[in-house]
Amino acid sequence: MSSRLRALTLPALLLGSFALSSCGTDAGAEVGSASGSGEASAAEQLLNLRAGIEALQAKPEVEADRIQVIHVLIGYSGAPRMNISRSAEDAEILAARVYDLAKNGESMTTLKREFSEDSGNGNYGMVMNGGGNSGDTPRNQMVPAFGNTGWRLEVGEIGVAPLHPTDSPFGWHIIQRTE
Repeated sequence: MSSRLRALTLPALLLGSFALSSCGTDAGAEVGSASGSGEASAAEQLLNLRAGIEALQAKPEVEADRIQVIHVLIGYSGAPRMNISRSAEDAEILAARVYDLAKNGESMTTLKREFSEDSGNGNYGMVMNGGGNSGDTPRNQMVPAFGNTGWRLEVGEIGVAPLHPTDSPFGWHIIQRTE
């Protein structure tokens, strides 16, 4: 695991989430930044991840026959064709951390290299129908959440396809549309 990834424990995250949910609307200010570094706490990152997912899924899909994306896959124990020991809860915490880094300007290429558990190269051209350019994948041949997220993004925008038993069984996909 990356030396940049500080230890994020589920009990600490749950305690922070309890504080946020039990203290009213000002609770986010109470939790503050992690270690005074200006970086969001794990609880804030998780809330931002979930809010980002909800906001993106509320958007309509963009009109495009083809899109190009780069993504970071954060897997978990039990994901198909993956040998990972982290729990789904810990994977979501890591996904929230990577999403936070991406939203704050960290290069997706760097994040992909450092965190992704995708067996491919992490760069995908997807087409709505047909074969498209050489190497493009028809949308219906990807997990549904991947396309459902990718086609809602504007070029340069970052979104997340969350873990879902059928729509995203491999884990969390932090996706940036590049074309």
